[in-house]
Amino acid sequence: MTAITELATTKPETGKAAPAARRKPARAPEATASPRYFLAKEQNSGPIPQFGRELANENEALIESVRTGLAYFIVSEWKAVPDLSGKTPQIVKEPVARPHS
Repeated sequence: MTAITELATTKPETGKAAPAARRKPARAPEATASPRYFLAKEQNSGPIPQFGRELANENEALIESVRTGLAYFIVSEWKAVPDLSGKTPQIVKEPVARPHS
C-alpha cells in the first residue's frame, strides 16, 4: 500500500512580519512514580488481574516471565491532590513513594 502526502507551503509576503508563536506557560517538571513489577498468579481466574511475586526491576520481570510462562504487570501508584494556588482550582497527580518489599 502506498501513501502520498502533500505538504502545503506558503510564501511569506514581503514587508509583513511573521506572526509571533504563542508559548504555553512554563510548567514545573512532572514527578514520576517509580514502577513496580509483579508476576501474575498462576491460577488467575476471571478478568481481574491478580499479582503474584514482586520483582526488583523490569529485566528480572522479563526473565521470570520467560522462565515461568506467566505474564507480568508494571504498576505505578499516584495520588490525586487539589492545587488551589492559581485562579482556577485544579486536581494534580503526585507519585506515591513506597519502599519496595
